[in-house]
Amino acid sequence: MILGNSPRTKQSTLRFITLTAFFLAFCGLALGAQLNAATVSATIYTNAPDYAPGDSVVIAGSGYWGGETITVQVTPTDGTPSSGEAYDPWDIVAESNGDFETYWIVPEDAVDREMLVEATGQSSGLYATTTFTDCNTRLQITSIPASVPTGQNFQVTALLEQRCGGNTFAPLEGRTVLFFLTEQNCGVDVGQNPDETGVTNASGEATVTLTAPAYDFGVRAKFLGEEKPDPCPDPGNNACNPNDPDPKKRCVKLSASNACEPVASGPVCELSITCPADVTIECDESTDPANTGTATYTGNCPPINLTYSDNTTPGSCAHEYTIARTWTATDAQSNSAQCIQTITVEDNTAPIFDQTCPTDVTVECDAIPTAPTLTASDNCDPAPVVTYGEQTTPGSCDQEYVLTRTWTATDDCGNSTVCTQIITVDDTEAPTFD
Repeated sequence: MILGNSPRTKQSTLRFITLTAFFLAFCGLALGAQLNAATVSATIYTNAPDYAPGDSVVIAGSGYWGGETITVQVTPTDGTPSSGEAYDPWDIVAESNGDFETYWIVPEDAVDREMLVEATGQSSGLYATTTFTDCNTRLQITSIPASVPTGQNFQVTALLEQRCGGNTFAPLEGRTVLFFLTEQNCGVDVGQNPDETGVTNASGEATVTLTAPAYDFGVRAKFLGEEKPDPCPDPGNNACNPNDPDPKKRCVKLSASNACEPVASGPVCELSITCPADVTIECDESTDPANTGTATYTGNCPPINLTYSDNTTPGSCAHEYTIARTWTATDAQSNSAQCIQTITVEDNTAPIFDQTCPTDVTVECDAIPTAPTLTASDNCDPAPVVTYGEQTTPGSCDQEYVLTRTWTATDDCGNSTVCTQIITVDDTEAPTFD
């Protein structure tokens, strides 16, 4: 049917067009709203991945409609029933740009659980989720070598602490920490049969010794957690506040925690040492390595520490002895190499007199000089012994003879020096009458 151009027809046609346009515009808006709600994505996140009981979880989101009401709720991801107003939903109004920020305080019963955060826009229908955990312990590997040669022992230290809220921590003493050798990328968890077990000290540290396998590897430390003591002792197991008068606060459940660090398999350590040559020295010479020589070493696992120790065997006298000097080189992986140097200490030097030996003289029989007292010094013996003796050889008459005086200085090792004076005694004067 073809419509004419009468006024009624024109009005009907205009009304039809207007209604059609309105219908299309309305459907278009509705469809646009549906497409907008379906295609625009909202996101939410927390300001940390993990919290302690009592911490404030900051929850922020974006992508919602400006000014709309958003319903937020936090519940356990495992569906465990939770009671109390902490798990009730609450509403927050988005800002004009669709962002919002709110917070949730972690209750005491959330320890060792993963929590689900849900945020639903009441006008837009936009829905977003994120998760966080409530782990009230923190385990960190604080000391571990970057690389270890295959088959070598090395030490690992892990620090176990309890989260006290507000980014504060308290060491957990006397707890067992399990240590495992695992894949180098630390990506695969391991069972409960550890390669080594340590117990934390007062500082919360546990240190163990492991042996490096023949490949790049990782070291994982695990704390398996601790149930809340029942009944609660005093002091309690809460390292943050063990003396709180409220048993619900001084005793807590401690969550499991773990940490892993990769380690590279280093080269096989090689270490060798060469001793200085054996030496013989006098007893007054220094036995320090600066005088007798120092060992040399080669190794590929620095730093290398060189030390020595002496074992002394007495000789035949006080100032003679033998030193067996053991040199030891130790590398960064506690490998060691040793050699022994022999140092022989001898006393071959005789004492010397402190005074000049008296000269030979010829005297009359009535003018024989008195024998002087001589002393001596030695390079090693602080008090060498000086002995004195005389020997007379008769001459042509009773008053003429040769007097031989001998001083001998001897040290502890039998080295001696002799001083001899010869006095020729003559009688050349005739008698006189009284």
